Amino acid sequence: MAQYRESAGLEVESETINADQINSTLALSKLYMRKGLYSNAVTSLENVTEYCSQNSVMGSQIFIELAMAYEAVGDTSNATILYTELAKSCKQPKVKKDARTLLAGLQAMDFLKVDRSRNEGGEEAKKANYIDTSSMNNVINSYDSYSSSYINTAKGGTFYEKLTENVVRSKREVSEGKG
Repeated sequence: MAQYRESAGLEVESETINADQINSTLALSKLYMRKGLYSNAVTSLENVTEYCSQNSVMGSQIFIELAMAYEAVGDTSNATILYTELAKSCKQPKVKKDARTLLAGLQAMDFLKVDRSRNEGGEEAKKANYIDTSSMNNVINSYDSYSSSYINTAKGGTFYEKLTENVVRSKREVSEGKG
């Protein structure tokens, strides 16, 4: 039975030997995915695929995560290849089902001609539209007490003018070209 499990890729010696590295990479890649660092997830997962089998419990998790990371960075061709392989031949029922579902989603987007160009271009293109606030937690957590500052916003003051110069208060101001 052990020989069958090994020949079918259900138990892989390289996975057993490198189990700690594979598990930590899987956890790290999930963290990367949650934080939107998709290319980091791809890189870390690709580094352990050589130890993994698509048929084992551990290996199939690595490959389905890698396919989702490929999709997240906009590499839908590699995502489709991995989803297809897992959907056809993976011995883990849950991963096989998930791969079929995710593949169907990609195929539906292609059929409906969904514009994925906003998802393509990698991490940097996506970040161009957003402000990175990931470092704010460090700033917030470094203060032990709440501190506030006050600005004199009395009408006619320079701070009031700066704060309100682009505020539109009525439809008339819009028609006059303010704001």
